Amino acid sequence: MNFVTGIVLPQVNYKDAQPLEIVEEQLKSVIAQSGDGSLHEIIEDYSLMHSKRLRARIALDCSKALNVRPKDISAWGVALELINNVARIQEALVYTQLAKSNFSSDEVKNQYESQQAASSFMALLPSIVAQVPSNDGIRMRLLAIISSFYLNYLKSLLDFSVLNQGSVFAEILPKLDAFIQARSALLFELPAQGVAIVGGLSIKESMRMSESFRTLGELQYMIDEALVILENPVKLISEHNVTPYNFLLMGLRELKGDCAAELTDMVKDELVRQLHDTGVLRLHVEKIKAIHITLEKSDSLKPWPKLLEVLRTYANGFFKMVPG
Repeated sequence: MNFVTGIVLPQVNYKDAQPLEIVEEQLKSVIAQSGDGSLHEIIEDYSLMHSKRLRARIALDCSKALNVRPKDISAWGVALELINNVARIQEALVYTQLAKSNFSSDEVKNQYESQQAASSFMALLPSIVAQVPSNDGIRMRLLAIISSFYLNYLKSLLDFSVLNQGSVFAEILPKLDAFIQARSALLFELPAQGVAIVGGLSIKESMRMSESFRTLGELQYMIDEALVILENPVKLISEHNVTPYNFLLMGLRELKGDCAAELTDMVKDELVRQLHDTGVLRLHVEKIKAIHITLEKSDSLKPWPKLLEVLRTYANGFFKMVPG
């Protein structure tokens, strides 16, 4: 039992289960041990209902490419999923604050409980990382990179959140780029770098090996935004996504107020027109294509050809979702 929180990962027979299934069972066990009441319900909701376990999948695929045993990575996979939950909570709070100016008492209460859940996830991390089957030096390095990546992510998110509807596009883009890079580092580069550390790579090697996965995260983020634009542009102002499109179209906020249901056909048509007239969508798709080409080459992964195949598999899978 760990001295930090008392959280214990269950022992699993690795011969009878797939690695991702083991991470799933261990994550459920962590959540079950996190207490009860309304806070526990929020933690459970974020952990068990809204994730494809992409972070854990990346870590496990990297471990296979680097000949690291899955059982040495499962605790790391659990930690990554908790970090992903924290990021989703923080972003949801920022999106809501950017989109609204007045909040009811119930909304304030929900925001407070969400912050509590995020803090709880972070508090669990030392206990989870302590159960990575390695030495104390490796575990301390894992905690150190979590802290570094997360603090950089949080700073970029907060920098972006202070923008307002008076911000011009030239002010938005640098902060948006910094946010996307920091987010991609936390949710894509960190999984790969942690596996490299557990696998015994040096600090320099682990950083070189994982940097292409940050670019993979940028690709995934950009594609997700493009799909929203192409399939349902109204979501950009109805679901509070932090994107440059929101700020280009923030003038429409005066027409719609805080209620997405009040969007008229005229406003929707104006939204679509501005998206195309500004050329933002075209530039966005061009950037996606450029990132994909970069990942196909990925010179930094030449010493690890199996890892390069993992990267390409993910990149091609994401890129297939881009229409035309």
